[in-house]
Amino acid sequence: MANNGQTDTAELVAMLSKRTTVNVRLALVPHDQQWQLHHGQITLDDDTPVTERAWRYSTAAFLELSLPGPTVAALLRGDDQDVHGLQVVAPSPPPSSASTSRLRGQQEWDRVTTPWPRTEWILNRDTNTPQPGHDLLVGDGPSFLNFDQALSAFLYQRPPTTATRAVRTCGASSSRSARAGLSRSPSGPTC
Repeated sequence: MANNGQTDTAELVAMLSKRTTVNVRLALVPHDQQWQLHHGQITLDDDTPVTERAWRYSTAAFLELSLPGPTVAALLRGDDQDVHGLQVVAPSPPPSSASTSRLRGQQEWDRVTTPWPRTEWILNRDTNTPQPGHDLLVGDGPSFLNFDQALSAFLYQRPPTTATRAVRTCGASSSRSARAGLSRSPSGPTC
């Protein structure tokens, strides 16, 4: 990976706030009568219609849908939001900056490969955030032996790896490289 650095979280919030809609994939866990964001991926400027998915269990919920950019920006700021009928809270206010990596096309990172160069931003959540249990998940979605299996299947359509089990990322986003002559298109994990 080349061109690693830091980006102010406020810049990411501003970018999201300007978008009419963004596509998201969210993993939520119950927390004090609400749902706490455990992991998320955001895709900006993707004209591909999203096929909405919702897997709901008593100890987890997984959502894939389009949301208004300002709603996702508010989650990134740490504000509670109503998402698909669920009251979603962020685990804590995000850090002031995000790790930035510029990746070449055809390079796999975080189990995602795109044909175009991209920029990905990662926000790490507080290490004190409660982790989901290892209980069987049976509900409105496929059944899984534990949260890690469901998360990996929902986000990556693959079995979990050590990296999936050790996920501490609350979010990341990625963008097609402007140098490649393509429009900016952030996509990837985020809050």
